[in-house]
Amino acid sequence: MLQAFRDPLPLSDGLQACGNGLQARVVLYHLLWRQLLTYEAHLPLSDTSLITTAVQRPTPAR
Repeated sequence: MLQAFRDPLPLSDGLQACGNGLQARVVLYHLLWRQLLTYEAHLPLSDTSLITTAVQRPTPAR
């Protein structure tokens, strides 16, 4: 699923690429919750929301 959303893609299109079943939707929401996928959180989440992989921030050096 992370590969499907490497480039920003509407939620519904990404789910179609991943099987479009209930299980795919559950995995998508789990990845959003874990912040491995991201969307514009200031907008309501819908089937047209653009989803993409989260930007990995480097950990600060100690």
